[in-house]
Amino acid sequence: MLTWLTWFRWATLIIILSITGYYGYRTTPWSVVDVTVTAYWVQAIGTIIAILVSFHLMRKQSAAAVKLVADTDIRTMQRRAQAVSAVIDRAYQKLCMCIDNARKAAEKQDDISIRAVCTTSRVVLNHSRVTLEQIPAHELGSYTLVQGLHLVIDAISMFERMAESWQRQPQGTLTPQDILKEVPDLAKMAKEAKETVMAGLVDIGVT
Repeated sequence: MLTWLTWFRWATLIIILSITGYYGYRTTPWSVVDVTVTAYWVQAIGTIIAILVSFHLMRKQSAAAVKLVADTDIRTMQRRAQAVSAVIDRAYQKLCMCIDNARKAAEKQDDISIRAVCTTSRVVLNHSRVTLEQIPAHELGSYTLVQGLHLVIDAISMFERMAESWQRQPQGTLTPQDILKEVPDLAKMAKEAKETVMAGLVDIGVT
């Protein structure tokens, strides 16, 4: 795409060549033109055409180079986003598994099982959260994708805090009904985070 500066240079070149050609034509003694003068004129016109062709080719090559660099950057960004998406999806699957395990343990109303699920889930999700937090968000190329990444991290952190609060309750005082009330909200939060990540991938052309 031509910028105003390129157009200015192009217009200046045309004007200079036009003025040169005009005064060259006016000052040429056409009444005594011979083969030598004709050859000079043919050479001058050929030079002008060569300059114009060279300028045109240079402009096309420059535009092609810019497009190639842009396409390469886009492909690199898409590959990076796909790799990050795989990491996010893995963390999301672990979170869903932990939520489901907490729900099943609460439905059984088994205090020991609930505490065991909380302990295991906190270990698993802590590793996933730390991994997600190390992802360079500024390199993802999509605000929506970055937002989805942080929503997944927030959902994991929320589960970790809830699991910790469940574990802190004295033995025999843990109420499964409270867990069953909180689990759906966690599942909804996780689902919304995943959907945001998918929308972010679409933004940068990854389907």
